[in-house]
Amino acid sequence: MLNKINKLVKLGILPTHSKNEAKLIRLLNIICVTWYFVIVFFITTDYFLGQKNYFQVALGHLFQFFALMFVQFFQSKQKYETARVLFIVSSYIQFYIFCNYLVPGDNIEFYYLLIPLFSLLFLNKTFYHFLFLCVSIISVLVPPQVFDHYEGGGISSSPLTVPVLFVTAFLLFSYFKNANTRNEKALAEEKAKALADKDKIEQQSIELKELNEFQNHFFVNVTHELKTPLTLIKGQVLQLQRQQTDQKQYSKILANTSRIEALVNDIIDVTKAASNNLSLNKTLISVNKVVQRQFLALQPLFDEQQIHYTLKLSEEELYSNLDQVYMERVIGNILLNASKYTPAKGNVEVEIEKLRDKVKIEVKDTGIGIPPEELQKVFDRFYQVKNDINLASGSGVGLSYCKEIVDLHGGGIHADNNVDRGAVFTVLLPLVEKESTSMEESIPTIADIDTGRVKILVADDNQEMREYLKEVLQNYEVIEASNGKEAINIIQNEEVDALVTDYMMPYVDGYELVQWVKNNHHNLPVIVVTARADTGSKLKVLSLGIDDYLTKPFVEDELIFRLKHSLTNAKNRIDFQVEARDSAEVNIINRAKKLVNSNIDNSQFGVIELAESLELTERTLYRKLKQETGLTPNQFIREIKLLFTRQLLENNTCNTLGELAQKVGFKNSTHLQKLYQERFGIKISL
Repeated sequence: MLNKINKLVKLGILPTHSKNEAKLIRLLNIICVTWYFVIVFFITTDYFLGQKNYFQVALGHLFQFFALMFVQFFQSKQKYETARVLFIVSSYIQFYIFCNYLVPGDNIEFYYLLIPLFSLLFLNKTFYHFLFLCVSIISVLVPPQVFDHYEGGGISSSPLTVPVLFVTAFLLFSYFKNANTRNEKALAEEKAKALADKDKIEQQSIELKELNEFQNHFFVNVTHELKTPLTLIKGQVLQLQRQQTDQKQYSKILANTSRIEALVNDIIDVTKAASNNLSLNKTLISVNKVVQRQFLALQPLFDEQQIHYTLKLSEEELYSNLDQVYMERVIGNILLNASKYTPAKGNVEVEIEKLRDKVKIEVKDTGIGIPPEELQKVFDRFYQVKNDINLASGSGVGLSYCKEIVDLHGGGIHADNNVDRGAVFTVLLPLVEKESTSMEESIPTIADIDTGRVKILVADDNQEMREYLKEVLQNYEVIEASNGKEAINIIQNEEVDALVTDYMMPYVDGYELVQWVKNNHHNLPVIVVTARADTGSKLKVLSLGIDDYLTKPFVEDELIFRLKHSLTNAKNRIDFQVEARDSAEVNIINRAKKLVNSNIDNSQFGVIELAESLELTERTLYRKLKQETGLTPNQFIREIKLLFTRQLLENNTCNTLGELAQKVGFKNSTHLQKLYQERFGIKISL
């Protein structure tokens, strides 16, 4: 019953209706439904009270009943104005019939007052309001006198009483309706403003979040860019202290020092350019020779990456007023970008040509290219195209720096895509004519950049870092991988004894690589060597159960020691998937595990109790556990307890360190903390 009434009340309301319109439709439905019950009530009571003209009165009520049904029918068909006019007119007709024919002389003429009020409530045209007001006043004053319903001829002795009453009620209702409309409009405007402010605040929040993420990414990458060369420098210096023979290592030190210096200088120069504090020391110089110097300086890098690298100089010497230092950095940045995004066997072409009053320097590569919608953004400060390579390294400073310097030279720089594949960077510089020059510049020659039974897989996207780690681990057989994807492929196809990996790498990073290793049950010792020193990154990787975490720059002996320690631990680690030599031994190990787990909270349960429960001597227990797991009985019990401790921590089942120690059978919580940190590399935090 209530559901049906609720449907009648909501009849004709659509989701697209405004709040005010839906309110009027609902109100008219409520009046109609209420009137149904009033009609039924009067028909029933009139019958039992013996109304003298009962059937005529009942027919009058039924007329209004069916009229109301038609009103709701028109509402359901979205003919709202028709429904409202019909409602007012039918109400007037019922009042007129009852006042003059069915129950005359009962003072029910005052019901006519509802007609103009209904008009004010449901209709928007002022004409209707005054029309129904006049009709109602006339209907109260004239018919009673014509039909002589009351003594004295009218409903009131004074002819002004009814008009004053009706007009006063009409004006008051109209005033409050208009005031309510104004308030609702003001409230709607306030709400709209509040929603707009909320959207603005949310948008600002999103922008701030993106800015924060960008800043984090930027500074992490800058740190990574700086710490890798620092590690290499430190390592080479240590080797020079021991050997003092190989001059090739001096070249590596100088090259990596230059990389750090160039990166720091780029950042400083971008800041200076932004504040108009960067001053150039321009001289008339050959563009051919500036480009050639940088081309030759980077030749070993392209050779190492197996990229076909060509330079096409202009047939004549082309001159421009340049700051040689800054312009060489610009050319170097563009060439380094080409090497970064061009795969092995790809092509990088450098060409210089004359264009009227300009010198054009064009660098074409067959790399990954630039999305068309981002071509104009690559020179924005700190902007980086979103791809796997940029996620692993880069600061977004280089191209912005190039644009700042080229603009200060009165030139221009723009990026485009090759017709087939890759990107094209074009630098235009003002051409200065010079008939002859005695300027001689020497082009420096650049020096060429440079087993055991245990296999170590080294995964790092930096070629020089891999070479350095290979030198450090020269007593081992070292396999190299330039990213996590290559490392996974190697682990799937070769027997590897340990993994040394960087954190930030393209395609599959260090975290994803370690996660894959652990998920696929490879019992590899894993050491992460990275420039990321933040606690969040460290804990994130340590939570996967790696053996160690070293930050760059590190000490060589420390890496060697930790690797040996990890390999030793790997031999002693419980591997639940390794098959035992015979079923009897498997049964003993499984029973031992169950016994320790069932007594996990018992601090009194030790080697003696375990041996007695297994019906073995302590010597036999020691021999069997050592043979099958590589652990002594004490180590075996402790390992199971520590694994259970980690499980409790992951499930957040304990609130204090003391409670945790009690659950895993440790009397001393400090001792548990020490053992847990030694085993998993992190402290227990509750």
